[in-house]
Amino acid sequence: GVYLLVKAAKAPYTEQIAALLHDASHTAFSHTGDFLFEDKGNFHHENAYQDVIHLKFLKKMLPKDILESHGLSLETIDPKLQQYKALEQNYPDMCADRIQYNLQTGLLFGKITLQDVQKILQALKFENEQWYFTDKNLAQKFADLSVWFTENFWSSEWNEALNIWAGKLLRRALQLKIITEDDIHYGTDQSILEKIFQSTDPHIQLFLKKLENPNAYYKIGNKKKFTHHRRQKFRGIDPLVKTKGKSFQRLTKLAPDFKKEYLRVQQKMHRGTYIILK
Repeated sequence: GVYLLVKAAKAPYTEQIAALLHDASHTAFSHTGDFLFEDKGNFHHENAYQDVIHLKFLKKMLPKDILESHGLSLETIDPKLQQYKALEQNYPDMCADRIQYNLQTGLLFGKITLQDVQKILQALKFENEQWYFTDKNLAQKFADLSVWFTENFWSSEWNEALNIWAGKLLRRALQLKIITEDDIHYGTDQSILEKIFQSTDPHIQLFLKKLENPNAYYKIGNKKKFTHHRRQKFRGIDPLVKTKGKSFQRLTKLAPDFKKEYLRVQQKMHRGTYIILK
C-alpha cells in the first residue's frame, strides 16, 4: 500500500523500492520488539527498534548482488533519506506511510468504508514535496482517524499492557533458549508461538494467561498511583488543506472541533500512560 501511494505520487524508482521495503525489518509481533529490545540501540517512543536495525536487516536479506541487479544499493533504498518526501515527513504532516496505515486500520476497525477510502484518496494530492487535501471534510474524516487510533489503539493503556507482558514473555523464552534472537528478527509469529505454547514454564504460562485476558490483570492508573508510566507517541496528523484561495492551511485552522480534540489527545500523550499491572 505504501509503495502504491509513493508510485502514484510519481516519486523516483528508488523511493518506490524504499517504500516497498520500509517495514521489512519489523520483528515478529511488530512493535513488541520495541519492548523486548528496549536496551539495544538508541531509540525511544518517537522511533522504533525496526528503524535501528533496518539497513542491517536489508543487508542480510538482500545481498549486494541482488540489489545491483535491479540498479539499487543499500544506500539508495534507505527510507530515512531526506529527499524521500512522498514516503516520509515529520509530524504533523502526512506521508505515504501514515496515509496507508490510517486508512487500512480505519477500514479494518469499521471506522470508515471502502467508499470513504476511495473519496479520501481522490482528494489527496502530492505536489512540491508535500501531501495535501483538496476537501476540508475529507481531510477531517482522515485526520480524525489518526487522533482516535492514537488514543484508543496504538497508544492506549491496554496496548501498553499487552506489549509489556509480551516483551517479558519473549525475554523469558530467550533466557530459557526456547527461541533465539534470530527467531524474533527473521522468523514468524506463528512459528514462535508454537514453540512457546509447548513450554511448561510457570512464568511463560502466566504471561500467556494475562495476554489472553488482559482486563483481569491491569487497571488504568494516574500520576499518584501506577506501576508503569511511559510517554506515548502522538500519531495525530494535522493535514494541509488547499483552500479556494489556493493557499494552504492546517486543518486545525479550519476546523475548531478537530483542533480541540487534536490538542486534548496530544496533551494526554505528552503526560503519558499510567497503568497498574497485577
